[in-house]
Amino acid sequence: MSVPAPGKLAAIVLTLITSLMALPVRAGEALDEHALKAAFLYNFAKFITWPDSAWTGSEAPFRIGIVGNDPFGQAFADALSKRSLHRRSIALVHVSTVTEIDQCQMVYFHEAPPPLVRNALQEVRSRPVLTIGDDRGFAVGEGMIGFIPEDDGRIRFAINTTHAHQAGLQVSSELLRLAEVISSDDSSAGVSP
Repeated sequence: MSVPAPGKLAAIVLTLITSLMALPVRAGEALDEHALKAAFLYNFAKFITWPDSAWTGSEAPFRIGIVGNDPFGQAFADALSKRSLHRRSIALVHVSTVTEIDQCQMVYFHEAPPPLVRNALQEVRSRPVLTIGDDRGFAVGEGMIGFIPEDDGRIRFAINTTHAHQAGLQVSSELLRLAEVISSDDSSAGVSP
């Protein structure tokens, strides 16, 4: 079996992400919604580049932090333990302090206390920590990626490119084509051209 060329592999992954975005998620299917968001989290990381300074050493794992209630359960942690991101093992951690958040490369805020969210986002603003929340307003505000639930049950996402750039993260053009792109310059209007 041959390995696809890097460009073809990226196209395959993008097709998988696009397929996931089209899956219906109904209000009564919370487990499916969270499974879809878990897949998004993993795939976001594949299309974002972190600076070397994001890790404490060459053997350090890719840390995904969950702030607030964990909607995924042990199945997500088990699935991630068998995978890698950016040639690093993955560690899923539950964090409750700004210091712990600063040790992660990606943080997902789910039903977290608003003061903790505000403090965390202010603290890691210029650090290479990808921040993700459950609504578009998260990306319009201080966060980087916000999920957007659609009336028909699909889930889309918005990316604030200004916040990502300020943190030293590079978001691939392939991921941006799938997103609603927001920048701080136009966050009051919502969408960049």
